Amino acid sequence: MNNEILIVKKILSQLKTKWLGKSLFFYKNVTSTNDLALQWINQKVVKTGSIIIANTQTAGRGRFKRKWFSSNKGLWFSIILNISNYNNKIPDFFTIATSVGIVQAFETFKLKATIKWPNDVFLNNKKICGILTEVGYSPQNEKFLIIGIGVNVNQSRKDFPIEIQRYATSIFLEKKIRISKFKLLQIILSKLEGIFLKIQKGEHEYILTAWKHHTKIMGRQVEVFNNNKSFFGEVQKIDLNGNLYIRTDQGVVKKINAGEIRILSV
Repeated sequence: MNNEILIVKKILSQLKTKWLGKSLFFYKNVTSTNDLALQWINQKVVKTGSIIIANTQTAGRGRFKRKWFSSNKGLWFSIILNISNYNNKIPDFFTIATSVGIVQAFETFKLKATIKWPNDVFLNNKKICGILTEVGYSPQNEKFLIIGIGVNVNQSRKDFPIEIQRYATSIFLEKKIRISKFKLLQIILSKLEGIFLKIQKGEHEYILTAWKHHTKIMGRQVEVFNNNKSFFGEVQKIDLNGNLYIRTDQGVVKKINAGEIRILSV
């Protein structure tokens, strides 16, 4: 029995979910778990809740095709969801929901993480997790969502490229202990299954309330970068589609559904 099969068996033996991750695939190395998930959806029947995990990625990416450095010390995986039964919630809401589940999983390790709109999780003002949601269609024209998640788990400072060492962190750097990335995966999937169930039941306000609790941006002064332009304002609210509403210095409220924000000093 090869090592990949043994890893899958070990993960499944301790997985406490009812459906999420019950179909699980582990690879030593891929370009990107999201890329592989998209290929599967386009070519064959895929069970909703399937998980693709990679020990390393050669072309891991985040939003705007930014490179994500994916060594064997991190957790890199994609969730495949058939979203026909999720009340037409758009990918951005699943990004919000997933970030809530990630933060709840970190709390198991006594880590108090925060969420930065739209798709990042931070610890002590440094990025520890990124989320990338993408849409794909099956040959039967079913709509699927791929949720790519990358978590820095056991990296030391020198494991990160020099250009991001000031901005990235890992669980090891924060806790000074090394944990099993597969144990972390089991906890994340357990939290996310509960979150996805709430979306199916229409309990969207619960997710938004949890998101607001774990973010530092509500009511804060920010600089917004959008469509090659920037402006300043105060964050007013977030809606069910993941849009931010910013009151500008001129008193105009703008709805933002893409871009970046920078929190200004108090």
